[in-house]
Amino acid sequence: MKTLARVVGKAWLLLGLLALALPVGADDRVTNELLVELVPGASAEQVALRYGLTIEDGIDVWQMWLMVAADGTDIDQLVSEMNDDPDVVEAEPHRNLENPEGVLRTIGDLDRSAGIDQFRGQVSAQTVKATQAHGTGQGAGVIVAVLDTGMSYHHEATASQIMDHSGRNLIEGNNDARPQPNGIDDDGDGSVDEMLEHGTLVAGMVNLAAPAARILPIRVLDAEGRGTVFGVAKGMLYAIGRGAEVINLSLGMVEESNVIDRALREAREAGVVVVAAAGNRNIEEVDYPARSSDTIAVACVDAARMRSPFTSYGSEVDLTAPGVGVLSTFGDIDYGRWDGSSFSAPLVAGAAALVVERYPGLSPDQVRAMLVDTVQPDANGAQWDGLLGAGTVDLEALVAARSSDHSSLKVYEQSLGTEVDWTEVLDASVYDLARGEVASLALIDEQTVDLGPLTCLEEDSTATDNLGDLDAQLPAPGRAFFYVFRDETAGSDGAAWGADSEGRERMAGSGDCQLPAGSGS
Repeated sequence: MKTLARVVGKAWLLLGLLALALPVGADDRVTNELLVELVPGASAEQVALRYGLTIEDGIDVWQMWLMVAADGTDIDQLVSEMNDDPDVVEAEPHRNLENPEGVLRTIGDLDRSAGIDQFRGQVSAQTVKATQAHGTGQGAGVIVAVLDTGMSYHHEATASQIMDHSGRNLIEGNNDARPQPNGIDDDGDGSVDEMLEHGTLVAGMVNLAAPAARILPIRVLDAEGRGTVFGVAKGMLYAIGRGAEVINLSLGMVEESNVIDRALREAREAGVVVVAAAGNRNIEEVDYPARSSDTIAVACVDAARMRSPFTSYGSEVDLTAPGVGVLSTFGDIDYGRWDGSSFSAPLVAGAAALVVERYPGLSPDQVRAMLVDTVQPDANGAQWDGLLGAGTVDLEALVAARSSDHSSLKVYEQSLGTEVDWTEVLDASVYDLARGEVASLALIDEQTVDLGPLTCLEEDSTATDNLGDLDAQLPAPGRAFFYVFRDETAGSDGAAWGADSEGRERMAGSGDCQLPAGSGS
């Protein structure tokens, strides 16, 4: 399973209804441009010459090239011909994409009455239980790249967390990633630079969920909220190269792209978590790249955890987060309100930073599993089952799951088999292997976690014992974690942390975790 909006008033509602009536799924191409991936060793210059093309840009390490055709060229015919060329892996038309709010034609509202206290205490923060979580985890040191319209470097809520107070501007080709208006209605919708502060609001929502995370702004969308496939792919590569551990993509399109697929694979191989907005089209088709299995797809709910009327939905959605009436950073000193799945996704990106803060080595799928396993149920009826993911992100439950683990062993069932991550716990001599359901965890206070029932699986006397074949003990994928616990009591006799002499389900802390006599150890 892969799965987020706000009503500003009657004017917004009218605009939203009109936008929903607009056709969706249009093939929004960049005029005369195509993207071409070549086989290793093929010459881009020779291929371009063969088809009368000009090389505009490229990513050498991928053999991926942005090429321009002459006016009047039938791009579909050209792509078809190039895809039969033995030097070409794949050719595709170059496409535009945009942030989901551009689809709805909505514009953020400045709220001059709001301040940082209102921002931190807003209802969206309450819905995801941010305050309860932040005493235990704030995403310290984790780099979250925000690929958007740029962001303010000077806002009181985020200025101290912007990575090097710089980033990358792939629209103008420089390192100034602040929002940059041009005073022109580039997309012809009657509004000028209407998405200028979109990236600043998105970055603020990352900060709301993970206030100590570092933010790397990368400008891949213009002030109208539009960008290109190649620009987003290059932005992702830049983020990976700068050490980003989480990437937020509050942008999308209807068509899929081999080039962005390649960037997503690159992110996965680097262990980078990619979070994407499901879209605002109100259809059972999640925007791309959110519908890729290499992203965590986030749909939009309101503060009551009810589906927003405009969010896209479908089986690819992983979970939801609030995105209706969110209050976030706006410009250098202000706060603004906006609706959309664009603002739900960064709450989940911030949640991912809380996981990575504790477990920097987890794979993107493992981070997804923790997020999905700790959700709170949404408030929608059965008709939405399977279309809005597992539920709504719950930061309190997430840090409870984080805090309950006293070691670094994790066992997951993946599609290709069982994966075991193991790092020795320092100074521990006795270990117990026990299964605990994430759904049973409860945060009692900032330092104490109730683990709920645990089932003893195996007793080990050293950190290096063979763990054996655990396949029979594995639950359904994503539904449980395995923990290795150690006794933390000074002067103890080596008793392991846990309980029950019969190997039954039992409550943590009630005694030594012994297996039944004769069952081995």
